[in-house]
Amino acid sequence: MSDNEPTMKSAFNLNFKRIGCSDHFINKQLQHAFTSQMIDGQVVNCELAQGMFSDVKHIVSNTRFSGAYGMLRVFQDVYNELDKILDSKLLTTYCKINEDFLHDVCEFLLPFDTAFQTLSDSKRATLHRVLPMKQVLINKCVIDNDDKEGIKQLKAFLGMKFENEKWKLSNEYLIATLIHPNLKHFHKCPHLKERAIFLLKQEMLKHQDIPSACPSVTTN
Repeated sequence: MSDNEPTMKSAFNLNFKRIGCSDHFINKQLQHAFTSQMIDGQVVNCELAQGMFSDVKHIVSNTRFSGAYGMLRVFQDVYNELDKILDSKLLTTYCKINEDFLHDVCEFLLPFDTAFQTLSDSKRATLHRVLPMKQVLINKCVIDNDDKEGIKQLKAFLGMKFENEKWKLSNEYLIATLIHPNLKHFHKCPHLKERAIFLLKQEMLKHQDIPSACPSVTTN
């Protein structure tokens, strides 16, 4: 048996007993059909199927955390079945994956996926949800002494990004949170409540000053 395509072709061209090569050969041709532009001097010409395959692959392996979560969660769901169906090479990789760590990573990523789904809702207002969600994720990144090293690394990196990097929220987010009836008490981030109240008062004063700034009109 061989995964080497030239070796397989030679076997098919010669009068050999070909045991175990057919499935590998078929698999290799399917690989070409979905990924190759030209093979053996011939144009593959499967651009429609390749386009679809590329799109699906892009979605599954999306580098955003939500895509990683979906892929890891599916893998976790079938983890205990994979050792029965994987070939020896993939089984070696499979054996490197710690099931408990996989579970911990999926559990850690769940609120990130929830935040992504919530904030990407195009049918509902989301401005008031950003601040509480951000704080939930920051809190999730607090390192616990009992965390596995891999989880600590994730928390350290993401916590730094959420607190110190470019995810800075403008005043509108604080005001939107304050005027929402279910979020106005700032349970998730009480340290920002006073600032939100100040900003809202400033906005109200601006609007109150507008009529007085306009010239008065007298009628006879």
